[in-house]
Amino acid sequence: MEKNNSRQFINFACLVAIACSIIEFPRLPFTSVSSAARFATLLPGTGWNHLALIAMLFLLPSLKHSKQVKWTYIFVIFWFLSHGERVDMIGFLILLLFLYLKNHKITISTLIKSIVVALIIFLVFSYIGERRGGADNITLGSLFEKLFKQNTASDVGYVFNISCDYIKKYSLTHGKLLIFYLEQIIPDLAIPSVQNCGDIFLGARYAYPGGAYILTEPLLDFGVLGVLIIPNVYLGLIYMFLKNKRQYKFYVYIFLVATVLRYVWYGMEYIETALVWFIPFFYYLYHKRVKVKFS
Repeated sequence: MEKNNSRQFINFACLVAIACSIIEFPRLPFTSVSSAARFATLLPGTGWNHLALIAMLFLLPSLKHSKQVKWTYIFVIFWFLSHGERVDMIGFLILLLFLYLKNHKITISTLIKSIVVALIIFLVFSYIGERRGGADNITLGSLFEKLFKQNTASDVGYVFNISCDYIKKYSLTHGKLLIFYLEQIIPDLAIPSVQNCGDIFLGARYAYPGGAYILTEPLLDFGVLGVLIIPNVYLGLIYMFLKNKRQYKFYVYIFLVATVLRYVWYGMEYIETALVWFIPFFYYLYHKRVKVKFS
């Protein structure tokens, strides 16, 4: 991988990252922490956050060498966090921490620094989560309590448990969810009244905290057989497409690392648009060094 992008590509990617962040969260910082306000985007669509994230990932080779890229990173991370959006940025920061460890000799000092940084990240994101949930009296002790009491992790286990209970008591969906999620790959084919499998099926019969573990949809569609087959088909298709594409594989890999918390909890449909459309688009511009002219 080259150390620097072209100047034209850097300008374009920085502009996309900043513009998409504002489109996703069009309000002033710290004024739209509630869920209802956070999801009110400036333009229609649900992929603006991923478009901003992918632009930042393609700017990684220039992070050390470009002040413009550094300031873009600072702005986008601040903009997301100040609007109560944690899942994209925590994955992205974890990726940066992994890359830091990869490029530095592992010593006691390096490990201590990494642990301290990880702890700070955890406390900041816990604070954002508490504020987003409406809590006013937040103490350092309550934030450390979250270190041992992970509400989201409990929700993930709970949702998968009720999905197991669902297939015992009710009929399988026989591919309806799979067809719906495949439709989401093609723009403007989304079904407005449908959000995810939990809203459709689980939420109607159980106390439902939102989200859906990545294996929930295959389980509801085809039972245990779906869990065994569908994820492996996904992985097989990704492997076949990326085989012998070393540089392209790198960007898909770091995107999957940065978004792991999102698709584990919300399902693969939340990243399919990025895999099918956004990453190929940016890779074409990056690889071909297309010169983007600004008037």
